[in-house]
Amino acid sequence: MQRSAENWRRKKDVVFFTFEKTLKKDEKVVLEIVYHGTPINILSYSTIYWQKDKNNKPWICTSTQGVGPQHMMLCKMLLNDEADSCFIRVTVPKGLIAVANGKLDDVIEGFQKTTYNWSVKNSINIYNSSFNVGDYVKLEKIILM
Repeated sequence: MQRSAENWRRKKDVVFFTFEKTLKKDEKVVLEIVYHGTPINILSYSTIYWQKDKNNKPWICTSTQGVGPQHMMLCKMLLNDEADSCFIRVTVPKGLIAVANGKLDDVIEGFQKTTYNWSVKNSINIYNSSFNVGDYVKLEKIILM
């Protein structure tokens, strides 16, 4: 069910959601949150580092400990309260590859961009959820029987 902008509000680092009905214990709700822009940089530390590799191609890596993932994405900061699963979707310009936690579920090719959909089907700490983007080379090992 799609929620409108009136169903949430933000107070500093906390986002509050209001649901149309009272949720029952163990009832699951899916929230899809879309981000854009550049995460903050605190004293030369950031949650996302934007660099170039030796071939002058983008190299983007995440650091979820230290500065913390709360500066990159909405998250609960109770470290003992893990999410039961995690889905990470990263859209990058054509020619780059996005890798993340878990299993690669789907790759969607667009005109000038590619979207990578990753999932973790077990509990995961928020500070372990990450993604990286680069001009990766696929390595395979052929096993002869």
